[in-house]
Amino acid sequence: MEYTIKYKAVNTYDAPVDEAFWQFLLRPEENETQRVRLSKFSNSINAAVDASTNTFGFPICRVHLKKAVERISFEANYIISKKHSNPFSALDSVVNPVHTQLLNSLDFKIEHERFLGETSLTTLNREALPFKFSDSRSIFDNLNEINDNYSNFSTYIINFCSKSPNISGVFQTIRSACIHRGFTTIMISFQPKHCFS
Repeated sequence: MEYTIKYKAVNTYDAPVDEAFWQFLLRPEENETQRVRLSKFSNSINAAVDASTNTFGFPICRVHLKKAVERISFEANYIISKKHSNPFSALDSVVNPVHTQLLNSLDFKIEHERFLGETSLTTLNREALPFKFSDSRSIFDNLNEINDNYSNFSTYIINFCSKSPNISGVFQTIRSACIHRGFTTIMISFQPKHCFS
């Protein structure tokens, strides 16, 4: 099976830009199930494109502009060969202590820290949530319960909070926004309790 991914961006400037650097992190991941068969990155002024790797090990395309422009466009085209696979085939409903140990491992926390971090701005009372992670169920079953209870969670948010035209600040905690029953936008991150020590 093959997929084509196209990306296009146009930058315009009020005054000519004499020199600039752009860095694009667009290349699709390559792994056992997919590979990039064709990769092409171009720009409207035919500036050289340098394919390299950034500090985190991700492949990037860099463009270094050395002449004045007020407009430049970038285009990336990728053709991906994808093997048919079932991502759920390795998952089951068997409680496996190895999975829980993995979630609690320092390596897992380090690798996924940016997604797992709780802050005072993103934390709700876990005891009041309409679902609970349980070590007596498999990780897959816990995630399925969250999916099954998503409508319950939506109802929980609607009942717990309400929209209002009040202004909220970027440093307002979710708890404060909900207590005052007014918010504009709330972004919430949930993590299983056992992911943190």
